[in-house]
Amino acid sequence: DDFIKLDLPSIINEDVEFKPVAPDKQVIYNDPFMGVYDHMYSDDGTEAEKFKSYVPILLKHADNKDFGYLFRSAAARCDVCAAKVMLGKKTRAAYDAGDKAKLSQLIEDYKLVEEKLDVFYRAYRDEWMYDKKGHGFDVQDIRLGGMMMRLRTCRERLVDFINGKIDRIEELDERLLNLEAGYMCAWRGITANAVSHGINY
Repeated sequence: DDFIKLDLPSIINEDVEFKPVAPDKQVIYNDPFMGVYDHMYSDDGTEAEKFKSYVPILLKHADNKDFGYLFRSAAARCDVCAAKVMLGKKTRAAYDAGDKAKLSQLIEDYKLVEEKLDVFYRAYRDEWMYDKKGHGFDVQDIRLGGMMMRLRTCRERLVDFINGKIDRIEELDERLLNLEAGYMCAWRGITANAVSHGINY
């Protein structure tokens, strides 16, 4: 039963008809300006609270001498997701409202997400190097490192916009499209990376 808890980061919104696929990955790699997956998450922070609630559950097993590294990595993943899931929505809402004061407040949120993503990166690297050869982690360096740089770029462009150095942010001027439109029948109920969903009882 304890190992099933490792599924927690990948299981969100089980009570709705459309279930996001690997929500933890979607949140981590979702660009805060492009907002491809923003529509899949509620405006009230429900998912952020759920991710946050998973952290102490997972950390209860962080000191396990054999498998603690898995739980530490999963907890760090949930922690960054809790901080990041609403970042794009909040950014777009403040930008659309022309609220530079709110955008200024969000700068600290960006910094926090960057810090938490770095913590997850290090925990995931430890997990990878313990379980696997170094081969293949170059992909994770590129993916997670790329997102770290993207977050910094978005933050710096927000600062430039707030300070009047630039007069617009093109990505935030675009109307977001609904990714699942037309694909509901194909995608409904699909999840990924969940051990409990791949076991036949």
